[in-house]
Amino acid sequence: MRLVHTTVLVLLCVLSSQCSIRTMAIREVTDLVTDGVPAFERDDDLELVGNALPANIKLLEAMLESDPRNAKLLALLSQMYASYSFGFVEPALDQANIPNEDAVKTRVNRLYLRGIAYGERALILAAGACEKTIKVATQVDACFEAIDRDSVPALFWYGFNLAAYINRNLDNVGALGQGVFIEKAMQRVIALDEKYMFGSAHLLLMAYFGSRPPMMGGSAEKAKDHYDRIKELSKGAFKLADVYYARYVMVQQNNRASFEKLLKPLVNDKAESAGEAAGLRLYNAMAKSRAELYLKSIDEYF
Repeated sequence: MRLVHTTVLVLLCVLSSQCSIRTMAIREVTDLVTDGVPAFERDDDLELVGNALPANIKLLEAMLESDPRNAKLLALLSQMYASYSFGFVEPALDQANIPNEDAVKTRVNRLYLRGIAYGERALILAAGACEKTIKVATQVDACFEAIDRDSVPALFWYGFNLAAYINRNLDNVGALGQGVFIEKAMQRVIALDEKYMFGSAHLLLMAYFGSRPPMMGGSAEKAKDHYDRIKELSKGAFKLADVYYARYVMVQQNNRASFEKLLKPLVNDKAESAGEAAGLRLYNAMAKSRAELYLKSIDEYF
């Protein structure tokens, strides 16, 4: 009788759209890919990682077609789009006199918008309050407050994509008006899991406050506080903090000397990240590459 009961349950599982073998397989693969992300983060070969990410993104999108309500998969896609665009597509825009600048900017915007959309979908699945409030500045608090610790990745990467999109569209009033979403999202990430991604919520808030003049909500003091905090959390190992501080805070303050002082050591840094900091190898390689680009284009900023 027990065998018959078990067989019936299995059959019902197979027939059910929410408990299909395909869905279970997709969720197993999603967990495997999520667990495998550190393998990317420990690799400082930017060319290798950059070439691998697009295929992984398309694989995940193919999986999503069969499991569109997989919040973990949606959050992972938001992360993949953010990482790929920031690390491997956007840097072209930091070079001087690139011939296809408009086309590259259009592609960067498109990638970040996809990352935002996937993040939004994950957050809506995580909290019903988000469905009607996530796009409304005066109501979005209800969405973010309903998010719990399990959905921190979705919230963070949603905010990262949005922040990156805004930073590339500072001449767009509509984009600038979305800055409040970044501030509130990252404050919620800090409240839930301040150490997520080595404290990167502070990284985004540092850029948010440091890149704007006071009349637009900028604050050099708040930017410095977030910079100091991420340095503390990562024990100084997260080099993107220095890159962001130079690019967004020192440029806003027109402080060329401090800009160079922060970036030049990164270009010459040959230290190998080990132990806990090994998970920063990819991001520190990005920091070194971006520092080189910024120094070459220094006259564009000052």
